[in-house]
Amino acid sequence: MSGEPAMDNEVAKESKFGTIPAVVGVVAVVLVALLGYYVTMKYRAGGASSEIVVLDSRKILHAATKQIIDNKTLTTEQVAQVSEKLAKNMQTLVGEYQAAGVIVINSSALLAYPKERDITPEFAEKLGVKLE
Repeated sequence: MSGEPAMDNEVAKESKFGTIPAVVGVVAVVLVALLGYYVTMKYRAGGASSEIVVLDSRKILHAATKQIIDNKTLTTEQVAQVSEKLAKNMQTLVGEYQAAGVIVINSSALLAYPKERDITPEFAEKLGVKLE
């Protein structure tokens, strides 16, 4: 019987100095693992603000080219200037989407996509291009 209380004292000492720090360490590791999982999933998903949209740049360029050709008053030099301005405006607008965390994919790279992801009409309107 005298051996039993000594065991209880050893267990008490171990839990006072050894087991509690071990439990805290395990809890800390679990919390770090959960935080890492959360951050990884958020990163893979691209965060809450990431979105993927589709742009039919060929459709926009075709409509813009038709508008330029139909404008018989433009000189060759003016046509070049208008075309260059359109290209710069397209780059700027795509850059705005990118800065907002939006991924823009050209429709020619896709086989199928939901129609609600297509920003072509909105994009063309911002460029001043009338789609047919």
